[in-house]
Amino acid sequence: MLVPACLLLAAWRNPSGGRAFVAGLLGAGLSWWLPATWLTSHGAGLLATRVATLLPLGGSAPLLVLVSGLLAGLVGGLACLSGTWLRQAFAPKAAPQSLL
Repeated sequence: MLVPACLLLAAWRNPSGGRAFVAGLLGAGLSWWLPATWLTSHGAGLLATRVATLLPLGGSAPLLVLVSGLLAGLVGGLACLSGTWLRQAFAPKAAPQSLL
């Protein structure tokens, strides 16, 4: 649900490419990282440690939370950038006319 939501929101709002990427990066990354941090510190740390053991993270739950938040942020940023580019492809802005 993260990718379609970011893509449609960016296509609707039509920000510039850089602003869309940063908005998606921060929005998706923080919306993933904050609950994951809270859950890890309030009882789900054992599960996070087990998952981190399966991955090459050395069993570090905080590192798992950091990496997963960064990955979610990148996915959200790229989805927003794609939404902006999709909007620009179907409704390009008119080029200014020259005076010549």
